[in-house]
Amino acid sequence: MYRALEDRVEDFTGWQAQAGEPASTFSGVTVALYSHNDHPAMVERAFDGIQLQAFVDNVETVFVDLEAQTEHRVRARGAASMRGGALGSVAQGRDFRAAILNKCIEMASYDHVFLMPAHAVMATNVTLAAAKQQMSVNTLDLPLPVAGVYGVTLPDRNATATERIGAYLMGATNRLRQGPHPEEAGKAGYLDASCSMVSKAAVKGAGGYPPEYGYGGADGELGKRLRQDYIVVEDGTLAVHHTHGFGPVKALRQLLAWRNMNEPRPFDARAWKWHQHLGI
Repeated sequence: MYRALEDRVEDFTGWQAQAGEPASTFSGVTVALYSHNDHPAMVERAFDGIQLQAFVDNVETVFVDLEAQTEHRVRARGAASMRGGALGSVAQGRDFRAAILNKCIEMASYDHVFLMPAHAVMATNVTLAAAKQQMSVNTLDLPLPVAGVYGVTLPDRNATATERIGAYLMGATNRLRQGPHPEEAGKAGYLDASCSMVSKAAVKGAGGYPPEYGYGGADGELGKRLRQDYIVVEDGTLAVHHTHGFGPVKALRQLLAWRNMNEPRPFDARAWKWHQHLGI
């Protein structure tokens, strides 16, 4: 399964050598880490993954969470600040997820913004450069500019067996083997903010992440809007490790929630309650 990621690293290195570019092939990326109530150790790990990125320089980091004070949030903000991350927060409400994503876009200094949860970690050292490549270089001979590229979330080291099975059922294994390609019309996914890079200008031009899909699906609805004037690229080898470490019962609930998020849908109080329970 992970051979596809190894091939991605080799392919990118070969592409860079063929292009004759200097070591810092790309410049100017904002990495936006969004958090619900992540442990500071996870935040530190996310920053470690950013620091290991190759072929890209001038990387800005922002960290956005909820205003509510908890021990984890205070310590996580401190960890992010110590690593040079600019801090932002939003009020907790039914549109909190869309609000967090919009705050990430608002705080970004660069046009290309990579979004991922603060408890995730980039799966390879070319994650940023590979995403930036799709946004900057028309290697696919596309008829329209690319507004965003998204990849896949893979089980982390602390993933339970249920979560690993869930990742397989959600298609992570098959998607991982696929290279970059324009997303098929009508396909669920659109622009998964768990692992995606977007154009700030394009997102703002489309009205941002819609708050009516605040507890889940805001990124999918935005992807649908962007595809009217742009291309959205799916790249299965653009990956982060992302899991909650849930036991079988919670993991099953999360899997059911993910399956229900395949299509964007309006706000529903019961589903929002589940999403708050499960985290981002």
